[in-house]
Amino acid sequence: MKPRVRWGVTLIAVVGLVVCAVVVGGFLLTMMNNGLPWEEGLSAGSYYKAVGSAYSGGFVAGFFFSFFLVLLAVVAAAWFDARRSRRTAAEQAIVADSGGKVVAYRR
Repeated sequence: MKPRVRWGVTLIAVVGLVVCAVVVGGFLLTMMNNGLPWEEGLSAGSYYKAVGSAYSGGFVAGFFFSFFLVLLAVVAAAWFDARRSRRTAAEQAIVADSGGKVVAYRR
């Protein structure tokens, strides 16, 4: 993954995580504060629809939170893989410059 693409994907993942965290936080606050609509004239079916709507919104936000978290993990893995490849190439260049002899150097 090229650095420019990696930064773009990282930006998308971070923005997605922030938005999803806000939505999940709103869902949790609604549940903690008992913010579901309930009036005396409201039928049981209407109440169950409101509860279902609130839980489905929380589920969707939680799903996308997990998605963006995995996306961020893939970017981090690609970054570490690129670092390892550069380090291995540098070590091979040092061995090649020494004519095959073992050279002690500091990292």
